[in-house]
Amino acid sequence: MLRLDDRGAGKSGGNPTMATTQDFTSDAQAAYTFLKAHQSVNPKKVGLLGISEGALIASSVAAANKDVAFVVLLAGSAMPGVELLVQQNEALYKKGGIPEETLQKLLKLRRAQFETAATEADVYAASQKIRALEQEAKAGMTEQEIKQLQLSPEAENAIVAQLSLPWARHFLAYDPAPALRQLKMPVLALNGSKDLQVAAAANLSATEKALKAAGNKRYTIKELQGLNHIFQTADTGLPGEYATIEETMAPVALETISAWMKEVVK
Repeated sequence: MLRLDDRGAGKSGGNPTMATTQDFTSDAQAAYTFLKAHQSVNPKKVGLLGISEGALIASSVAAANKDVAFVVLLAGSAMPGVELLVQQNEALYKKGGIPEETLQKLLKLRRAQFETAATEADVYAASQKIRALEQEAKAGMTEQEIKQLQLSPEAENAIVAQLSLPWARHFLAYDPAPALRQLKMPVLALNGSKDLQVAAAANLSATEKALKAAGNKRYTIKELQGLNHIFQTADTGLPGEYATIEETMAPVALETISAWMKEVVK
């Protein structure tokens, strides 16, 4: 296993606040190239494991390097960024008890904002439209709905700033499926049933569809019951719960990964 500082941390260079998933993929490619050439490493047994965004990165690097021995995708998405984040918003707000009619108003707003960030080339023009969409949506809501959704002026500034960042604009425009459709090596894809950030059923199904399109016959798809986005045994699955759970990663997740790797890497 290779451990290294993230971009911009420790002795690693670069500015992470201006980086995108594509930049992080180039970092992972450099790590893979380093390992392949290391004298103590068998170059035929170098695989990739990534969680969440890391799964997107792992599949991208593997798509570009046909000699990758295996890929483990943990809570990896297999749908375009806009669709993923709309689904994520729906799951999180539903879990928070937001009424359906109010929620649909928010999802319509967020989809329009996400699509603007993904498609408008000019960042300033995108930010202005994102703000206008927020204000127009609030004009069509009751005071109670605005309060329920916490659509304060501060929240408006935050969403405009967030969707103006290079990372968000790239992520929303990115579709993981083309990379997944190039993976011929053994692939393990795991999601937790209580994952509210990357819905297990939809994304595992999309992952399997992409791998079948690749002609890959060496993949394993599993939904692990009761686990959240970071594979902890969870109650609600909400992100706010992550830090309150003592478990770093559920034993069933570690055992599933370990047993699979022993089987495919011989």
